[in-house]
Amino acid sequence: MANLRSFDFDQFVIEHDKTRTYIRVIGLVCLVFLPLQTFSQAAIGLSEILGRPTATSVTTSALFDQQVLVYFQYGATRGAYTTTTTTQTSVVGQPVEMVFDNLQANKRYYYRTCYKKPADAAFIFGTEHSFHTQRTAGSAFRFTMEADPHPYDKKGSHTLWPIALKNQLADTADFLLDLGDTFGDDHNPTTITSNEIRQLHLDNRPFFGLVCHSSPLFFCLGNHEGESGYYLLQTPPNNLAVQGTLWRKFYYPNPTPDGFYSGNTTAELFGIGLPHNYYAWEWGDALFVVLDAYRYYTVNAKPRGWEWTLGKDQYDWLKRTLETSKAKFKFVFAHHILGETRGGVAVAKTYEWGGYEGNGTTWGFTTNRPGWAMPVHQLMVKNGVNIFFQ
Repeated sequence: MANLRSFDFDQFVIEHDKTRTYIRVIGLVCLVFLPLQTFSQAAIGLSEILGRPTATSVTTSALFDQQVLVYFQYGATRGAYTTTTTTQTSVVGQPVEMVFDNLQANKRYYYRTCYKKPADAAFIFGTEHSFHTQRTAGSAFRFTMEADPHPYDKKGSHTLWPIALKNQLADTADFLLDLGDTFGDDHNPTTITSNEIRQLHLDNRPFFGLVCHSSPLFFCLGNHEGESGYYLLQTPPNNLAVQGTLWRKFYYPNPTPDGFYSGNTTAELFGIGLPHNYYAWEWGDALFVVLDAYRYYTVNAKPRGWEWTLGKDQYDWLKRTLETSKAKFKFVFAHHILGETRGGVAVAKTYEWGGYEGNGTTWGFTTNRPGWAMPVHQLMVKNGVNIFFQ
């Protein structure tokens, strides 16, 4: 299957110096299932999550358990803040989102959150955190990955995910990629309510707050998020997919096409707008491409064979992104090959991914994907993708 490999890594690091560039794996992959728990019974306090880092900006999302006045200070020197944002009044349960802009590329910045109750005299100065703007070509950097935390499942040890997140914080990575099965629960897809979906997304803020105050979060949709094309069609807007998209966007700032990031430019109905579901960007010597394996199949809740698809628009965007990037390394991320199909090389030859029927010998791509240039796997090989992560 050519030189493209599929890896299931928990975390890895790309490092570079003047003589070599190499990838170092940190830890082992594991599926961590946590017992059902909610945080609505206890004060959330303050959770800070960064997202959408660029060469000149980053977005911060701060969530409080009560109404506060809040502003942010940031600067390029530890403890010395040259910029202060405007002050906003928070709404309980709604993140305060601000953009730190006018930054310099390839530079570390420090910031803190300043807040107080409206009746209090003095502001509380939060813990100082830091982040890094886009690395220039040739620069060393680290990023971490995780997948399948499943915090809504009633099995496993709930203590493991915080440990993994704190380990990632210790890695001082530029950003964190989460590969899904994190927010949603499609085990009761036709009866779940919007408030239950909201709570599932809210429950994860304290977890991501352990690391993403200093390591911006990138989210890749998993099958259990339930944001599929099939569910989008079921009694909209009162369905898992519509409400899941709305609450995900409400609590977590995923990339949107803006010149730095490319991605899905098709707005959806029911207040969704741009769904922020697939996107790409360059950082240092690497191109990062995050795919949505679920939004574009419509005929079955659990698609099989040719029923699964990336959709023509996402495929064309992927093709264009890979063909036009001059990055030294190209990394592609999705929750699963073929949506819900486990395995790597064993299934890479089949259906839209590899072009063959399930028997692995009969070519079916031309008939089932007329007008498409080539299967997804061949497209990645042709355009020099180094690793596909799932």
